[in-house]
Amino acid sequence: MMEIYNVRDSRFAKYGQIIEDYDFSELIATVLREFPDVRKGEDLGVDYMASFAPYEETAVFGAMTNHYWAGMPCQFGILNGHNFTMNAREYHRCSEVIVAADDMLLMLGDLRDVKREGGKLRYDTSRTELFVLPAGMAVEMYQTTLHYGPCSAHRDTGYRSVCILPRGVNDPAPKIHSRYEEDKALRGRGTWVIAHPDAPEASDGACVGLEGENLNICDLLH
Repeated sequence: MMEIYNVRDSRFAKYGQIIEDYDFSELIATVLREFPDVRKGEDLGVDYMASFAPYEETAVFGAMTNHYWAGMPCQFGILNGHNFTMNAREYHRCSEVIVAADDMLLMLGDLRDVKREGGKLRYDTSRTELFVLPAGMAVEMYQTTLHYGPCSAHRDTGYRSVCILPRGVNDPAPKIHSRYEEDKALRGRGTWVIAHPDAPEASDGACVGLEGENLNICDLLH
């Protein structure tokens, strides 16, 4: 059975860091105002929108653009859901920041554990670790961190959060001829995805390469 660690645990250090220098209170209040009802009931999946104007009108958007990203354009997007299953792993050529308005769980892995054999990307899901990100906190996940949509921290209720990335990441993927083994996993602009064979993403054309159990954390929750 998987253990659940807190992002303050030292085990999180290889995956990312807690962001404490920025005031996200206005942003979190905006999330709660725009989405007053957290998802409830069965596993309903994830809602994602790369850029959401009300989030980008908060003061911390300018602070993150000018200081955290050192002037590079960034985007504040919707990341809400109620889900328990791994389904896939993704990675970028950049860090990703998650700001939690509700408790959530992060299923994380290390990109350096992905095997590149026989023209395929393969990852053993048993190497995954699980971390709780409490409401009100923000973390950076490094570009070497395998992740996907967060999972619910409670069985009956989902989560609301903000996903912060350089602008353009997760836009539609460029139309390119597959030249390198990694090209098969390209799922969006700056986004590579490795799916489990049992996941909906696999039947939707995603690169299949997760080996082992398609992890589901529902039985760990209250």
